[in-house]
Amino acid sequence: MSNNIKLSVTIQGIPGATRHLVGKSRKEWFITKQDVSKEKLDPHEGAKILRKGKYVSNDYEYVPCSQHINMTEEAYDEFTSRMKPYWFKNPYDWAKKSTRDRLELHLARICDSLGGTSFTYDVFDD
Repeated sequence: MSNNIKLSVTIQGIPGATRHLVGKSRKEWFITKQDVSKEKLDPHEGAKILRKGKYVSNDYEYVPCSQHINMTEEAYDEFTSRMKPYWFKNPYDWAKKSTRDRLELHLARICDSLGGTSFTYDVFDD
């Protein structure tokens, strides 16, 4: 059993996000006489400010989730083998596929199971 990393996969677009504090912003507010009155007031009378205030708001940046997976040589060999996986229908079509196509089908299935929208991968030489 080998622990050497042969394949590195990054899956993007996984549901959810990580929130990072970017800064703070100061906001001001006020309540006018028209805001609290039930009847229509004269524009000059309704514009009188009854209460003012300020508050500090945190500003966040949302970074989409992604997952990075390293796979060993055994996983790479299994993904690229000519033996048809249980979820693929036609064994003849599987055998005709190139090594790259078989690998990408396995990786697309992993990406779909995690809810991702896309993936990138690197295959390392021995």
